[in-house]
Amino acid sequence: RAGIRSLLRRFEDQQAALDEAAKSQAALLNAHARSEARCEALEAQIVAARREAVEARRIAAESSTNVASLAADLAKRPVRDEVEARASEAFAAATKDAHAAIAAAEDRFAQRS
Repeated sequence: RAGIRSLLRRFEDQQAALDEAAKSQAALLNAHARSEARCEALEAQIVAARREAVEARRIAAESSTNVASLAADLAKRPVRDEVEARASEAFAAATKDAHAAIAAAEDRFAQRS
């Protein structure tokens, strides 16, 4: 009987050890599954970040082109002082023409009277 009890205890101890090993194995598998899920999420974030980087480069290139075009346009346009000078000359000429027209009208009116 003592031998059977000893064998039974050894069997129970082995069974307990196997149960612990199975629990450990399940925990490892669970951790591995979580790790894989995290890796997949990180891969998705990397893909999204790469897309955003491509879009940012496209926008930067477009902006750079727009700035270069604007700079070229500004280089072609007269400087502000020149524009003001031309406007002032045009206003002076228009004022002179208006005064001349008024004087001519006054002359005509005076001749009729």
